[in-house]
Amino acid sequence: MQDGVLDFGCGWGRILRFWLKDFEADHVWGVDVQKEAVDICEGLAFPCNLKQIPSGPPVDLPADKFGLIYAFSVFSHLSPEAADAWVAEFHRILKPGGTAMLSTRPRSFIEMVGNARKMNPAPEWTKRIVHHFQDENKWLSRYNAGEFCFEPVGLGGDPSKSFYGEAVIPKDYVVKHWAGSKFRLCAFLAGDRLVEQNIIILQKK
Repeated sequence: MQDGVLDFGCGWGRILRFWLKDFEADHVWGVDVQKEAVDICEGLAFPCNLKQIPSGPPVDLPADKFGLIYAFSVFSHLSPEAADAWVAEFHRILKPGGTAMLSTRPRSFIEMVGNARKMNPAPEWTKRIVHHFQDENKWLSRYNAGEFCFEPVGLGGDPSKSFYGEAVIPKDYVVKHWAGSKFRLCAFLAGDRLVEQNIIILQKK
């Protein structure tokens, strides 16, 4: 009997599809807040469970269901309030001993945005983010102090969706707010050239 695997923020299924090689489809789930993403997965006929979810918990999923939840390049865009709420919801739907793997922007992202601002013209791929984290020294100091660094950009061009933006989450924040009585912090892997995001691995106690 396989534990369930949940791709949180599955997008078009770029990672989700690989699980279907080794797992029974009934045990693979993909969820996303954007209907368009779920529609694409359905159009590609992925034989697994797909669901559109709200931007904040709870979700219509039973407690203690999943052995693994992963969210690649999702918590790199969530506000502190949204991130905290989803981590709490992951605790509810993970099985005891289950694992949550999350990625977020690394500290170097703040420096990268600052360097892009100094370029004229700024590279095309940075134009959406180049106006964020304007006071580079302030944001780096906040990160070093263990603070959640977040700049809202809105989702899909809708500024009212302030839960979405650019998030840089330090290890000290994870230890203070997420690890403790409910989770054990298994690893905090700093982003590098191979994986340009911090990787956070939590295990439900």
